[in-house]
Amino acid sequence: MSLTAPSVVSEILRRRGLRPNRRRGQNFLIDGNVLGKVVQAAELRPNEGVLEIGPGLGALTQQLARAAARVVAVEVDSGLYAALTEETLAEAGNVEVVHADFLECDLPEMVGRLGPGRHPVVANIPYSITSPVIVRLLEHGSLFDRVVLMVQKEVADRLTAAPGTGDYGSLTLFVDLYAEARQVGLVVRRAFLPPPDVDSAIVRLDLREQPRFPGLPPRRYLDVVHSAFRQRRKNLANALTGPPLSWTRDQARAALAAVGIDPNRRGETLSPEEFAALAGCGLASGPPSG
Repeated sequence: MSLTAPSVVSEILRRRGLRPNRRRGQNFLIDGNVLGKVVQAAELRPNEGVLEIGPGLGALTQQLARAAARVVAVEVDSGLYAALTEETLAEAGNVEVVHADFLECDLPEMVGRLGPGRHPVVANIPYSITSPVIVRLLEHGSLFDRVVLMVQKEVADRLTAAPGTGDYGSLTLFVDLYAEARQVGLVVRRAFLPPPDVDSAIVRLDLREQPRFPGLPPRRYLDVVHSAFRQRRKNLANALTGPPLSWTRDQARAALAAVGIDPNRRGETLSPEEFAALAGCGLASGPPSG
């Protein structure tokens, strides 16, 4: 069954009384070349298992099943779950479709079905939940070694942005703390049925075995990052006085001076290393007193 043929996809949906749910971001990938690029980017090995989030009708799942030993696919939509298990993946012996919400499921138990060790994740995820999905994957980084996702192009730019650019921000630095991110390719809107209202991109995240700055508590680092970007137009001397840090202005200026950062700079100009230096300043006893 060719799930890259629009007529086939449309017929399955019509016969089952299903309509793409915009709220859930149901845009079905129907371009075989793009599917091949996604699987190629994951560099799957024949003896490993892979986790898929939101398989839809199973076009990507079919490709993953050919490249990997086992696939666990998590689908929240009951109508699509029925189509997957009764029709499109009914004969795929190495695929297990789980009817669950990825954001609420027992993730260690789910991944445990693939066997011991760390596993890859490959998914065309609903764009409306991109950030929560990425956060959950990275916070469970001990379960995964690499993640390949189809995401909105705007989000892909934020994930891979460089300091000093408009796309650089809290999400960039959160991802960088736990993984190395790179864009693999762009995807045109007509590769989906129905076409989304935005452009898309394939992103690969290679997860670090430990956070990028050993010895620095991730929460401390991220608190500094979030304060710096909470009001992007403010300079650091003022931004760091806001939550979640809520330093006094004297404390903020003292911390910046201690690591040689101009208090008039803005957060978007700081490198990850500069954020780490600032977060580590006076770590044992809080920020320096003014």
